[in-house]
Amino acid sequence: MICFVGRIEKTPKKRYDESYKKRSIPPMSLVIGTVSQNQKQLNERIRASRTLVTDVTPGFYSMHAHEYHELYCLLLGHADFLVEGTRYPLAKGDIVLVRKGEAHMINYRDTEPYERILIHFRDEAVSERDSAPSGIRMLLSTPLQGQMNHFRAAAFAEKNWFYYLTRMLTENDPVQQLYLHVLLLEMSEALPLIDKAPSDQTCEPVSKAIAYISRHLSDKLTLEDICGEVFLSRSQLNRLFQKTTGHTIWSYVTLKRMLLAKELLRKGERPSQVFGRAGYTDYSTFYRAYTGFYGISPSEDVGKTAPE
Repeated sequence: MICFVGRIEKTPKKRYDESYKKRSIPPMSLVIGTVSQNQKQLNERIRASRTLVTDVTPGFYSMHAHEYHELYCLLLGHADFLVEGTRYPLAKGDIVLVRKGEAHMINYRDTEPYERILIHFRDEAVSERDSAPSGIRMLLSTPLQGQMNHFRAAAFAEKNWFYYLTRMLTENDPVQQLYLHVLLLEMSEALPLIDKAPSDQTCEPVSKAIAYISRHLSDKLTLEDICGEVFLSRSQLNRLFQKTTGHTIWSYVTLKRMLLAKELLRKGERPSQVFGRAGYTDYSTFYRAYTGFYGISPSEDVGKTAPE
């Protein structure tokens, strides 16, 4: 049984079909479909929901990334949150900040019921506020993907963060936006106090591979280049990468390139300019990848703004 409180549609999270677990490559169309559907549903700058799930199947949900930021607060249950190459074991009240473009997924460790608060918000929810300090911009734009995402409840027990989250569930803009702004401000001030907990697990070869991919996303990447960066064979790195992230290396690269391409197109750049910057050597390959990923052609996204 799934109970929703908030303003997000009553749609349960999707999992891979069991048959996909035996495949070497995750079904990208399924991952892409989930991401694009979320984008269609996110019609406001801030969306908030509180979800209780009593029928829990342990395991990973599909890794995905999107064009908006996410705040995830665990209220009940036993889960790990994975952001890029880092696994964060969660305790009750912990908050995970996922910045736009960061690939992430949740892993529920057992069949115990879980409850969480989820906040999705776009840049516009904070950037139009004239008083927004540089700390918030830094919080949301750190270049170190998969790092400094985990805000542990035990370390910030004196803060009113849970109160701000619950108020966002019931308030509308602009009051909802005010609570988000205050929460992000306090989180940005706490950022220097964030230390990597002993329980936070980072696979060094995978983290290095992810950092290398991020630096060379617009280049002609090859598996040999990535493996050479971390001094592992293709089979070793692919096995380790998929175990850590749930993705093969190449499906991860595709996911990140598609997000980059969409961002550039929505800024008004022409598809003929974008395909090279997204790491493709010819337009036809880019066109097929983009339409397969999003279900629309690149030209349909040029200058398109996120729905208000």
